[in-house]
Amino acid sequence: VKVTAAVAKATDYAKGERNGHDMAYVEAGTKLGVVDAKAAWYRVDNFLTTDIDAEVYAVQAGLPLAKDLKFAATYFFNETENIEGLMDDGFVLALNYKGAKASKPGSWGLWAKYYDQPAGLAVDPTWEAQEPAFGDKFGWEAWGVGADYALAKNIVAQVKYYDLDADDDNDYETLYAQVNFSF
Repeated sequence: VKVTAAVAKATDYAKGERNGHDMAYVEAGTKLGVVDAKAAWYRVDNFLTTDIDAEVYAVQAGLPLAKDLKFAATYFFNETENIEGLMDDGFVLALNYKGAKASKPGSWGLWAKYYDQPAGLAVDPTWEAQEPAFGDKFGWEAWGVGADYALAKNIVAQVKYYDLDADDDNDYETLYAQVNFSF
């Protein structure tokens, strides 16, 4: 069993100030036969710019389907009931094939994900597709695909595409590319 815990103070990205949310989380993971299993608890103070403290729970299972092909499902739920209509459960489904390894030039991978993330389950997420849509009140349904390739030792290129339907009645598409250098 591997246990990870952290506490943090998130920046209020809208104001660029360090007076955002106080956050804490604990995650535990283990292997149950061929299944990778995880459970996590997250606490966020002053959630969605309110005086409400939120607690979000997550459970995840990953299962190999074939050589180099893995399916993972994560289920989230938020027990905070003080903000009507914003708290809900959600999930992420992922399919991963291989994966580029920075230490192995020429290695590569592909992935596809489906997201159902109502507001109340993600606080200032960092993935590339969400920024225009998230704000303080919106969740989303989305799908994304991506590929990565190790160009040379410790250099991995990635390209990602997201099609996001936000709960603010807007749709967003994002094509994102990056090159990561490891030292």
